[in-house]
Amino acid sequence: MAVPDVDVAALQLFLSEFLSADLRLNRLNGGDESAVFLAETPSQRLVVRVALEAEGYRKDSLVANWLAGTAVPVPAVLRIGAWGGFHVCITEYIDGDTVQSLDAEGLSPVVRSVAETLQDLRRFSPPVPDSAGPLDSEGRCRFRSWPEYLAESTSAARQTRWGDSLNPKAWMLVARLSELAPDRRGLVHGDFGSNNLLTDGKRITGVLDWSEAMIGDPLYDVANQFFWRTWLACMEAQARLFEEDDQFCLSERDMALVHAYQLHIGLRQLLAYQKADDQQMCTWTVGRINQLLSSAS
Repeated sequence: MAVPDVDVAALQLFLSEFLSADLRLNRLNGGDESAVFLAETPSQRLVVRVALEAEGYRKDSLVANWLAGTAVPVPAVLRIGAWGGFHVCITEYIDGDTVQSLDAEGLSPVVRSVAETLQDLRRFSPPVPDSAGPLDSEGRCRFRSWPEYLAESTSAARQTRWGDSLNPKAWMLVARLSELAPDRRGLVHGDFGSNNLLTDGKRITGVLDWSEAMIGDPLYDVANQFFWRTWLACMEAQARLFEEDDQFCLSERDMALVHAYQLHIGLRQLLAYQKADDQQMCTWTVGRINQLLSSAS
């Protein structure tokens, strides 16, 4: 979904009606679906996002409420509303740079904090005891278990026109996920890392964008670091920590799950990129999946 083309002057006039007449609005680097702004009044700084749909913002609000008071830093959602055919979300401002923006020197002191944040998230028990899979903004999932979700989503991914470009072994290994994966009911971010993490250079100060949140196995977020390691330096640094640091090293069984989850992540991404008609990323994703299969041979 495209980032909306926002009339900044009109948005500022709309926001000034309930924030402050003395309002400054500056565009920030945004995501794939939202135009993002820093709103500054004499008394506060806020983040304003504008998108074509509100479901992702409502999920942000749900998760922010769940995690309030925990060690996982999530910005509070203050208001979600409609404006000019768009949806506007106002959240508290959290200072920091994205982990993705850091160079090698800047990454070094941060990677342990990223892993610790994942551990903190793993300790949280979401109030969704009887279902799993993708989470909606009401806190519901439509699958009875995490393995059931993995099995059905794999079947959907197989229908992509890119399926024939994949090593046939991919389908065999991912199909086994429904047998291998534990039926855990943790909170999974779904796109953990890179530009969804803010840092002050020492610790993680914010975990952003819960639009892909799921109920399932928290190891799935670890697998995300591994899947994208060849694409982003921050993901490579994070994956290496899980391989080499005694405090965060994974067991042999967990590493086997992480490898299988990477294949599932790849198939999910392939489905999304095909829907967006992003041929370049479809090609890269097919190559990454086949690379994972080759390295495991």
